[in-house]
Amino acid sequence: MNARWLIVLGLLLLAVSCEPFLFSSFPGYLADATAVADLSGTLAGLQVDQFDFFVLNNQVNEYAFVLAKLYDGNRNLYVYTSDLSLVMSLTDSHSGFKFGERHFVDTGMNFVIGECYLPYNFTPTSTPSSISNSLFGSDSGGCVLVPGGTAVNVLMQTEYSNLRYAIYSDWSSSPPESSAPISPAGGGNFDLEYTGRLFNAPLASPPASPEPVSILAFRDRSNWPEQGYAVVYADYGGYPDFALPPILSESAGRQVFSLGNLHGDNNSVFATVDGIVVRNADQTMRLIGWDRQVKALTRDNGASGQVLIDFSPADYYYVFDPNNQKLYKARDWWQTN
Repeated sequence: MNARWLIVLGLLLLAVSCEPFLFSSFPGYLADATAVADLSGTLAGLQVDQFDFFVLNNQVNEYAFVLAKLYDGNRNLYVYTSDLSLVMSLTDSHSGFKFGERHFVDTGMNFVIGECYLPYNFTPTSTPSSISNSLFGSDSGGCVLVPGGTAVNVLMQTEYSNLRYAIYSDWSSSPPESSAPISPAGGGNFDLEYTGRLFNAPLASPPASPEPVSILAFRDRSNWPEQGYAVVYADYGGYPDFALPPILSESAGRQVFSLGNLHGDNNSVFATVDGIVVRNADQTMRLIGWDRQVKALTRDNGASGQVLIDFSPADYYYVFDPNNQKLYKARDWWQTN
């Protein structure tokens, strides 16, 4: 090999070394799936208008939830264990509870879905309990936060440049509604893109003892391409007020991550113990580490917009494909190479 080719090879290696590790194109779950469930028989005959999909883990059990919104106004909820066995099937006919896109694990480790919740130790015969004073509707957001060291349930909804919220000590309380501006610059048109909680995020660099964190992610629709931001609240950071205005500003126990240009679809931000996963407008999916550096990326090529995705806190992600009505579980794509 002559000197000219050695120089070219060296430049190519240098270019590669400056990029985060590039993994094979999404969807790798088709080849890397550790479990698959076929829902076509379960969903046969239903007139489904829209699906929603999410994964919840309360440190004891992990479940994948498929929510089918039917044209007749009813909503069906199908609950799968982490090995993709169907454990529960429920129909919401608006008679005492209402399933919705809001989902999180509450302070009692119960599974909140819309305006109701399943107990932390539910069985196939359990009945959901209603949230008596559920503000903002079943498709709004919710999360556990720990201001001042006390864990509380917070229901929330964006309204242009503000976050409306209510803090619940328990689900029998009737708290007042509050509001706080989101952007330090003022203005903006924000959607609540993601809410989540991790019990062991290694925020320190180098990683120290992992700590519990809560994450709120926002999409600013006031410009194109739409920008994404995440606020990470660290339990041990001692934040006194999660809504200390403006929300997208750093203070004690509160870090702000810029997520770049978000993909046009919702379902574009997820949190794992390895960092925040973002579907970006350039048809890539990035893993942003807790040090705010891009750790890995994969080519999306639009494939993730055809399916519904959610991530387990560690090691796995789940995919529901509305077209073939199959549910997949696969190793996190940055761990498979």
